[in-house]
This record gives sequence, C-alpha cells and structure tokens, in this order.
Amino acid sequence: MINNKTYADKSSNKKCTIPEESKKFSIFFYLLIFSITLLLLSSSTAFAQGKALSVALGFTTPFGPSAGFTMNTLFGVDFDEAVFYGFGLDFTLGNWTIDSIENSFAYFPIYGALRIKFPFTLPFALYSIAAVGYSFMIDRVDLGVGGSESNFYGSFFWKLSIGVGLMLGSKTDGIFEIQVSSYNFQRWSDNLNFPESMSFVTIGFYFGIRFFRM
Repeated sequence: MINNKTYADKSSNKKCTIPEESKKFSIFFYLLIFSITLLLLSSSTAFAQGKALSVALGFTTPFGPSAGFTMNTLFGVDFDEAVFYGFGLDFTLGNWTIDSIENSFAYFPIYGALRIKFPFTLPFALYSIAAVGYSFMIDRVDLGVGGSESNFYGSFFWKLSIGVGLMLGSKTDGIFEIQVSSYNFQRWSDNLNFPESMSFVTIGFYFGIRFFRM
C-alpha cells in the first residue's frame, strides 16, 4: 500500500533533494563489501553444519489495483539446528496506478538476514526471518501519446517473515512464508514526471524449496 507520495512543484524555485553521485557510489561500495563479507562467512564451515539455499516464488500485495510477482532467494549458513544467517537478493515485478497514471515497476532488494527456528515439537518447522538492506527500483510511467519514461529510485528497507517448512527429503524442505516489508524510495533524478518519493508497506506470500547441508 502506498502510504505517501511527494511530487516536486514545477512552479517552485526550490531544488529537489537528490542524492549526490558520491553518495550513490558509497551505497554501492558498502553493499558490495557487506555482500562479500557475508559470502566469506557463509563459506566458513568451522562452526557450521553446512550451507543452505532457499528459492521461493510468490506475489506481493497491495500495489494499487494490482499485485506484484516476486522471486525470493536466500543463501547462507545453518549455524546450528535453530539459527541461520546469510544474505538475500529478491526480484519483484508488477504495476500500480498513481493519480490515474499507469506505472510499472521492478525492484531488487539486497539484504542481510537472520533466520530463527522456534523450538516447538511440531510435524513441521516453524521459523521467523528478520532482514535489513537496500533496494533499487526502476519505475516506468505511461505518458499516453507521449510514450513512456523510466526513472530510478533507492531505499533502505526492512522485512519480517514467518514461515513453515515441511521436510521433502534428507536435504530439502518445502517452505511457505508470509512477509511484511517497508520501503521509503527516493527519486534519483529531477524528472518531474515521477514522484519525488514513494513510501509503502508490502505483504508477500511465497512458496518455495530450501536446500540445506550442501
């Protein structure tokens, strides 16, 4: 759900607050270092049982009148029977309507995640995931006879998930997750055909498979 959107006033002399190029490069740099660090930690097996990878497909809602298709990947290490840590990369594709104008979007969150399995005796595994990271978004607006335009956004975000896992084999689980995420995207250019900022919360539903002890 889009909670807030801000457009720049064309009649105003005030300049939009746009991240500087150096700030953008800094974000990319820190995310790269963060990802490499997590990858190195995930490669260490001295204190871990083994690596794990989960891949899930689903949809997020609401996005105006439409939902967005999502692919969710998470890679890391099972520290023990209850704790997993690693990093993830998601991909979401969908569309929405802002002020009667059709927009389509694609965004790519990258994040660090911690997965905790609850110590309950159940016929399935019950767990939660907490994650924080940064997301890049490409938004395309339909200008009618004027064609279409695209713009870039960036946002720090967080997400919380609760899921269940059902053993399929000795190294695989079928998983179902419900996820809540919060974003506050800021426009990276001065293109006035796009909102200056977009803040929204999403709810996602995912089905997938988890590979462990790899």
